[in-house]
Amino acid sequence: MEETGTILSIEGPRAKVTLASAGAPEVWASNPSGAKAGDRVILAFAESKTANRSLRVMLASVILAGALGRILAAIPELIEPVQRALGSDLGPFLITPDNLILGSGLLGLAFSALWLRRGRRPRLPDPTVVQILEPPGEKP
Repeated sequence: MEETGTILSIEGPRAKVTLASAGAPEVWASNPSGAKAGDRVILAFAESKTANRSLRVMLASVILAGALGRILAAIPELIEPVQRALGSDLGPFLITPDNLILGSGLLGLAFSALWLRRGRRPRLPDPTVVQILEPPGEKP
């Protein structure tokens, strides 16, 4: 992803840049192109792979938990006592193989969401100044 901005100051190999987007914050960027204060530049931002990774974790947990529910649903010694404990009217209605698969899949989804939420988010590298658009004082 690329964004335009203006260099505010330089500190060593890094530049403080204000982004051109409305209400955008100031960011620190690596400055291998040698831009100077006042230059309009193009910044390149690293793409985040966090969303893709999170989707894979959640999908895998739903599939695994659903498979576990399917295995448990095939064992009548586990289902029948729970159905009897819930009563003759409610037990057979709630504790069915399909409901066990659905419920375990939803539990897997909930646990994966909690696990991902408390996990550490990876830190993306600083944006990089990739091109100087116009030095100060020059107009195209």
